[in-house]
Amino acid sequence: MKRLTEIQNRVAKAPLSKSLFVEGLPGCGKTTAACARLARMLAAQRAGKRTLVFTPVASAGEAYRSVVTEDGRRGWVTTFNGFVQHNLNLFWPLIAAEAGFPKAATAPLFLTIETAQVVLQSVAEPLWVSGAFNALQWTLSRFLNQTTMAMHKMAAAGIPFRSYAERMRSSWSGDGAILPVFDLVQRLGESFKEICRTDNMLDYALQLEIYREFLAPKESYRRWLRDQFQFFIHDNVEEDIPLAHEFGAALRESTESGTFICDELGGFRSFMGGDPESAKRLRSDGVTSVSLNESFVCSKNVEALAKVVNDVFYPAEDLKGEPREAYRFSLTRYYPRMIKDAARDIAALVHGQGVSRDEIVIVAPLVSDVMYTLFERELRQQNIETFAFRASRGFAAEVDSRCLLTLLALVHPDWGFPVRILDLAQMIRYFIPLIDPLRLQLFLVKAFEIDEDGGRSAFTPVRSPDIPEKYTRECSSAFLDAFDTLAVWILENRDTEFPPDRTMADFFHDVLTRPGFAASGTVPDAFPLGFIRMIESLKKYRRAMEALPEGRLTWPMYMKAVAEGMVSATYHDAASVQPRDSLLISLAGGFIGLNRPFRYQFWLNAGSPSWWERIQGTLTNDAVLSRSWQVGEIWDDMKKYERNQAEMRRLVLSLLARCGERVYVYASELNESGLDQKSNLLYLFAELSARFQTRITPDYLIRKKEADPEEPELWDENWFNATAGNGS
Repeated sequence: MKRLTEIQNRVAKAPLSKSLFVEGLPGCGKTTAACARLARMLAAQRAGKRTLVFTPVASAGEAYRSVVTEDGRRGWVTTFNGFVQHNLNLFWPLIAAEAGFPKAATAPLFLTIETAQVVLQSVAEPLWVSGAFNALQWTLSRFLNQTTMAMHKMAAAGIPFRSYAERMRSSWSGDGAILPVFDLVQRLGESFKEICRTDNMLDYALQLEIYREFLAPKESYRRWLRDQFQFFIHDNVEEDIPLAHEFGAALRESTESGTFICDELGGFRSFMGGDPESAKRLRSDGVTSVSLNESFVCSKNVEALAKVVNDVFYPAEDLKGEPREAYRFSLTRYYPRMIKDAARDIAALVHGQGVSRDEIVIVAPLVSDVMYTLFERELRQQNIETFAFRASRGFAAEVDSRCLLTLLALVHPDWGFPVRILDLAQMIRYFIPLIDPLRLQLFLVKAFEIDEDGGRSAFTPVRSPDIPEKYTRECSSAFLDAFDTLAVWILENRDTEFPPDRTMADFFHDVLTRPGFAASGTVPDAFPLGFIRMIESLKKYRRAMEALPEGRLTWPMYMKAVAEGMVSATYHDAASVQPRDSLLISLAGGFIGLNRPFRYQFWLNAGSPSWWERIQGTLTNDAVLSRSWQVGEIWDDMKKYERNQAEMRRLVLSLLARCGERVYVYASELNESGLDQKSNLLYLFAELSARFQTRITPDYLIRKKEADPEEPELWDENWFNATAGNGS
């Protein structure tokens, strides 16, 4: 066990008869102290009793899972949703009939976010095709995701979905054409719930509703909880939902001790129903409050920067560090130049100062394909590998899973997944990395036969010996042999009745491991991730198909939903398979969710409004669908401005709390589309630069000798290092 500070020991060694509410900034050792307390709880645990630990996401529970007593006792570490599913499975015969489910004798089918969207699509499609939702001007996949999330948030807050339309209509201040949409969404949601009851299915929202209304109030269930659990810990309560807080308050009363851990700067899972204001109600009478605010991550300079970011008028004489030493700010005109500058400075740290790659993280408000491609290319030229962490992206948006979907479409052309020549080129390069793009383009002219049917192109591979020699003369024999193996496998498995998840697994082991294919020899750590995610998705969908009446779910429905951008579930912790010597690139919110400190942070595109503008979905406004919202209030521009200001402040301070030494901030006047952009984050660092300019030497005004000819007015943002190196 790590050596604890005095304040951490107050948490760990507090009497186990007391309940604690521990709060503080990120990086102050709250979880470490809670793990030490968990060890004491397990040691004091009586026979037949258990210790329950909640975390908002499964990956956040690793520290608690590693706590084991000498005799092998562990806590039950889970999420609130996982706990609810377990309890519903256990007590289903007791509550099914009362909850309106006819099949009380069988366990319910728990829908993933993917299967829920496919079922909802079958209900929504007639209305969608009729034009009932044209006012939204969305794609169908976005509408399905927003509708699903609206049901989730209402259930997470414990608000009946039948009040959804009234809640949204009364708060709406935009175009009146949207108002009827709220009524249609409520009707659609109620129809979806009825279908779930008929077919014994439970999506996330129904799980919470049934647990709260039918299981939690039962005295027999409450007695079971008292008999089961002796101690309780709930970490990151600010990221969890109000129903989890209700449960925590109830369990605190029935256990000997409850410990609640709260991050003062948290609250980044509001898009999933998380509610920091609800979490603070756990700090009630009879609960001892403990504050931890001494950072184990930040230098004094970064802490000083955080103070002036929080309050630009913070007295300089009270600062214990130098804020100007904690950041570098670079403003350029053109977007590509911003990317080049950031890549150059990263290379200077890695190759010039020997900084380890795992000490650097690149953060952006949005990691678009354009940004990632530009940045990956620039860093590759510097011999630095990158790894993008973009959670919940649709399968069709990721290159690796898109290649697997293309392969499935070749095996099952009747499933309707659209395939382009570009998809075939990507798939072949992904599976057989023995050919360059130019030779591949010539080879593809005759490598597939095209059958135009009903406006859709079906591709059939041609075996290598049957392709004219003039299209293969530039290809190596190893590539041609590998392609012929791929073509034979596709033709032999065409229209197979074998389940696609097993087909994908067999393809990986039987084909991709052969000479010439991507999985032969040394395989990059991240390569199998696409297969893991895709196979798990297909497997869970197949199991849902098998459990439901025939025709409720079909493979063409799955492929259609994926092609239209269906949001994927999180099946695997993608960040855990990050290659060892690579740089992490992540969305700002996604990076905070990883809860990992880094010595250096690089913030890209500070001029983007996305740093400030909190996306409030038309159908899923976090503020309106929360318990604290008063029905009848208007969500106007002033409320939106105030919320955006608070969100950006919290985001910036949360990022700084996870920064050890310095943050590099980059902005361009023009975005990736060539349009002018400004943001409040840009104004913030402009104010900081203006405040500390009096401490800057006149050398700041010296222009770079090798200035970019396209940017003759570019200032040297690395002037400080250059000046220090000259002994000035």
